[in-house]
Amino acid sequence: MGRAEKKRESFIWFKCKGSGREAAFKQIRKIKKSIIHNNRSAEPCSMCVNRERKRVQEVVAKLDLSDLFKCQRVCRQMDLKQDIQEPSEKFFWPKEVSEVDTNKLKQEEEEEEEEDEDVISINEQLEILNFYLRQTYNYCVYCGTVYDDETDMMEECPGPNRQDH
Repeated sequence: MGRAEKKRESFIWFKCKGSGREAAFKQIRKIKKSIIHNNRSAEPCSMCVNRERKRVQEVVAKLDLSDLFKCQRVCRQMDLKQDIQEPSEKFFWPKEVSEVDTNKLKQEEEEEEEEDEDVISINEQLEILNFYLRQTYNYCVYCGTVYDDETDMMEECPGPNRQDH
C-alpha cells in the first residue's frame, strides 16, 4: 500500500456532523478534493510488480467493480423512492444502455473517463458511494440491510468495508 492510499483510508470513515443526505454530500466534496490532491502528489509505482501481485490486483479490481455496480443499482432504487430524479454524482447510478445509442454511449464513456474516472478510481468511487448509502439511507451493501438508524447500524454491522464482513 502506497503513501497516498494510507492517507485515503484515514479520512473517509469518520463521522460527519449532522445526518442524512446534505451532510453526506458535504463530506463527499471534502473526500473528492482530498483524493484529487493525493493523486496529483502521489509517487509513481515501481516498475517491478510480480505476476502474483498483478493477479491479486485484477481479482480485487473485479470485486470492486462488481460491488460498485451493486451499490449503483441500490443507490438508484433508494434515490428514486425518495423522489430524487437525478444522481448527485455521475457514478452514483449505473449507466443505462440502449441498442440504438451504443455508438454514442461509447463516445460519451470515453469523454467521462477522461474527466472523473482518471482522477477517481473504481475503488474510490466505491468508497464514496458506500459512504453515501451508509450516511443517507443507513444501508450496508455487504450486509444487504437497511438499518433503523445510525446506532442500529453501528451495533449490527461489522464495518464499512468488504474486509470487515
